[in-house]
Amino acid sequence: MPDLPTQVPHDQRDSAVRDAVEGFKDFWSRWGNAILLTITAILLIWAAYRFWNSRQDAAYQGAWTDLTLADNPYAFEDVAAKHSDPAVTALAELSAADLLLREAVLPAAADASAQASQEGGAADTPEKKLAWAGELYEAVAANPPHPVYRLRALMGLAQVAETQRAWDQAAQHYEAVVATAGETYDYYAASAKARLALLEELKQPVVFAPEPKLPNPAAFPFTQPTTMPTPPAGDLDTVEPPDDATP
Repeated sequence: MPDLPTQVPHDQRDSAVRDAVEGFKDFWSRWGNAILLTITAILLIWAAYRFWNSRQDAAYQGAWTDLTLADNPYAFEDVAAKHSDPAVTALAELSAADLLLREAVLPAAADASAQASQEGGAADTPEKKLAWAGELYEAVAANPPHPVYRLRALMGLAQVAETQRAWDQAAQHYEAVVATAGETYDYYAASAKARLALLEELKQPVVFAPEPKLPNPAAFPFTQPTTMPTPPAGDLDTVEPPDDATP
């Protein structure tokens, strides 16, 4: 008959439990505060990260919403100054510069922008608009968050130079676009090369046809008749028709 396992007496089991409890008490008295502080620090770090992450998400969404709602150079400038996201700042400055360049060339666009902003006065002439647009393009080109932003800024600077008829500066900017684009951004490189090829033609002044000369009115005098024809005598109703008239 197999031997039955020996049962541990109650006294020994109680002693083992007491030893375990006493050992835990000793451990906790020595390390408990450190463990609690570690757990508390981890929870605080996690809560702070969640809070910071939610704030960043809200700021990110708010920045892009403001950028979408802006519709004039002054509003885009406010967005660039208000938000710290590099991409939002660059896009706001590029959008403001594009509108200013367009307003400098098209007066109708300037009127629409003035009505939308209700501010006016900051750039009330085409020259001031071009200068402001150039400053915004230069700011993006100097510190772009992505190569595409620099390419857009350089193209804008070239167009500002073209409008100012600064042909050498325009050529330099287009050449910088070609060098920056390389083979990665071939669209910008092709556009810059096409504009470079047109610069020589753009330099030539536009010659309009001379206005047609109207003939001198004195060469064609108008003569007023001196006498008026005399109507036939008698009542017109009683005048007899000629003999060959058909009845």
